[in-house]
This record gives sequence, structure tokens and C-alpha cells, in this order.
Amino acid sequence: RAANYCAKNALWDELFELADRLKSDLLLDSLFEFGVRACLDEGRSESVRRWVQHARVHRQPVQWLPLAEAELALRDGLYRQAETLAIDAIESFGTHRDPRAWALSIAGRAAHLGGREEKAIGYYRLAQSVASTSTERRQAEWGELKSSIDLETREAPMLLEKLRQSASLTPEDQLELASRTLILDARLGSLAGIEEARAVLQLSSLVSDPVVRGSFLNTYG
Repeated sequence: RAANYCAKNALWDELFELADRLKSDLLLDSLFEFGVRACLDEGRSESVRRWVQHARVHRQPVQWLPLAEAELALRDGLYRQAETLAIDAIESFGTHRDPRAWALSIAGRAAHLGGREEKAIGYYRLAQSVASTSTERRQAEWGELKSSIDLETREAPMLLEKLRQSASLTPEDQLELASRTLILDARLGSLAGIEEARAVLQLSSLVSDPVVRGSFLNTYG
């Protein structure tokens, strides 16, 4: 009951303490599966580092551990390591659990940050094809757009417009959209997106992901 309460209320550090106290590998595995991305989206990478270190020191069989390590490697600038950990992790899972979209998204981000845009686009397209949720699919679509803009592909404007026409755009989506529009405009020698960026600036305080918020503010500034 306590574990369910922690999970439903996103009390991830509390769930970690509970898993540690009960010596429950099952709870720890669930924490890694659902809590890692949630914490990282809030900029709480130190919590994830603590969980990873605990699992390694105690040699606990946490299947999602390599993906957590890959996410941290990404944030530490270890892009090839992150890509390798993510792709290798796919092989370690049974057929009843599917980490492919998450793993491919990490690999795509690693390749993108490492300047290997064509490889990144390939990962992101694969992630879209295996995504089991709309959130996973949307993240892969954003990733493909970013790499396509950097490569200045002919598809980039169409990908941008496809995302712009989405039925519901969260504040995070709107910041991403404005940021990518500004970058694409700069490549095309246009300032068409500046008014849109100015309009969504007020939404920056509503976005919890520090990477998305910082990226927009740097691009807009």
C-alpha cells in the first residue's frame, strides 16, 4: 500500500527508501522503470545517481539500470557510452517488457549531441515505430526534427509543420516548437518565428524540464 501511494504521488525518493528498507528488488526495478525519467525531467539527476550507485554496490538485479546509467552518461557528456549502454540494454529484456522506445530515444539523443545526425534520425525513426505510448512517439518525433534541422534536410519544414498541427500542445511542446522554428528560420535567413517565440515566452515558467526551458531561452535570447 505504501509503495502504491509513493508511485501514484511521484514520491520517488520515498519509494527508493522503502525499497531499500524492505530489500525489495521488485520495488527497486519499478522505481527505475517509472521514476528515472520523471526525476530527470525535473532536473533531479542526483537522486537517480544515488539509486544507480546503490543498485551497483548491492549488486541488485535491476533490469532498467543500464538505461538509467545511459541517461546519466548523456548528461555527463559521455555520448558514445550512453548510446552503447542504451542499445545493449535492449538485448537484456524479456519479451514481456519493452524498453526499445526509451533506449532508442537515448541513443538518438546521444548521436545528436555527438554530431552524428544521420545516425540520430535513424534511431528516432525506429523509436517512433516501436513506441507504445503517444508520449514516447512524440519525443521521438521531436528528436527527428532537431536532427533534421541540424542537417538542413528537405523534410525539416514538413516535420515542423506536422508537430505544429498537433491537436494539443503542452507548454513544453510550445516552447520546443518556438525554439525549433527560430533555429530553422536562422538557417533559412528568416525572422518569421520571432513573434511566436515572444508570445510563448510567458510559458517558460510552466515548464519543469530544465533542458527544454534552457534551450528555448538560449535560442530566443
